[in-house]
Amino acid sequence: YQMFRKASKSGHKAATAELAECYRLGRGCERNIGKAVELGSPKAALQLGRKLLRDGDECECVKYFWMASDAGGSEATEELAKIYKEGNLVDQDIEESDRLTQVISSQFQKCGDNLIWKINPSDRTLFIRGNGMMEDFDINKAPWHEYRDEIQSVVIENGVESIGKCAFD
Repeated sequence: YQMFRKASKSGHKAATAELAECYRLGRGCERNIGKAVELGSPKAALQLGRKLLRDGDECECVKYFWMASDAGGSEATEELAKIYKEGNLVDQDIEESDRLTQVISSQFQKCGDNLIWKINPSDRTLFIRGNGMMEDFDINKAPWHEYRDEIQSVVIENGVESIGKCAFD
């Protein structure tokens, strides 16, 4: 914690991200989600948004979901798409919900405990990265299945130990 804090003060971006994780998880310091959000942690912004939603603070929760989504958090983008579709916390906006649903495919999403995936819309490449084995899928249930007609190439990065059953059916 102390080393990340010192390096962060010197402008080291990776150290700032690690310091935010220390605050988010309480590693070497007292847990402080707000401080983690201030330091730019999308995971902390998502956590805080979900907490505010549970506590009934709708306006603030949407703000934190947007922070997490803008930082590339696909789970926050999913929350926002749902919020705009249902129209419970904000005015219903189906077009915005649809737009956010499209954004999700360009953000990294989980496909197992330690693997993530995304599609680069400019060259229509599916990227799969992480460390470990991909989970098996039911036929036509891989998370990128609905984008199969758009995908032109697949890049599976080092660290991916196996491809799950029906991943490309």
